[in-house]
Amino acid sequence: MPRRLLLLLVLIAGGLAFQPALAETTVSQRAIVSSHAFLKHHPDLRYRFQGLREYERGDYRRAMGRFLIAAQWADKPSQAMIAQMHFLGRGVPRDPVRGYIWMDLAAERGEARMVAERERYWEQLDESQRARVLELGPEVYARYGDEVTGPRLARVLEHGRRAMTGGRLGTSSQLDVVLPTTAGSITVRGEEFYQDIYWDLPSYWAWQIRDWDAVPNWRIETGAPSR
Repeated sequence: MPRRLLLLLVLIAGGLAFQPALAETTVSQRAIVSSHAFLKHHPDLRYRFQGLREYERGDYRRAMGRFLIAAQWADKPSQAMIAQMHFLGRGVPRDPVRGYIWMDLAAERGEARMVAERERYWEQLDESQRARVLELGPEVYARYGDEVTGPRLARVLEHGRRAMTGGRLGTSSQLDVVLPTTAGSITVRGEEFYQDIYWDLPSYWAWQIRDWDAVPNWRIETGAPSR
């Protein structure tokens, strides 16, 4: 099996459910973002995790399907994974043009290292391929860009928080939430589980970017991936 893609997928705390990478991530944070109660209302992470599992099993076709669903929920790491799979021809015919388009989409929020990867992809396209980017790119953005997928995710996050707390002012701060772990279970305070970084879309995206930035020296290769 080829070396794992230690890409952007495991860089935010959601990905740490598979393998912790940030020293400052707490046990309770890992329990929260890997719990069924959390993932039920975070389809971006849920389908990314499924895609990771299929990818690690070597089922690239199924992995691509899961990443595409996550991409519909504004998940930038999944969009970056789709980019690399197209660029390398892993699970799909090799298509550097679509690889670039998806990496451009993954860089949509301006995260510095995603932007750098996008530029590396661009440098490897010839003029005819760059022309195809301009032709095909708008269709991908129309379906998967933040302008479309962001409001969709925001509605699910808001609905999830209201459904779980009952929508009553102050309820979440009074709750204890019991979450399963590999060692049994852990109880977290409601104010930790329901904090804005998990449920308010701008705060949620800002939290993701902070965690991406906290992981040093990652990069994406156009040959064998490495970190």
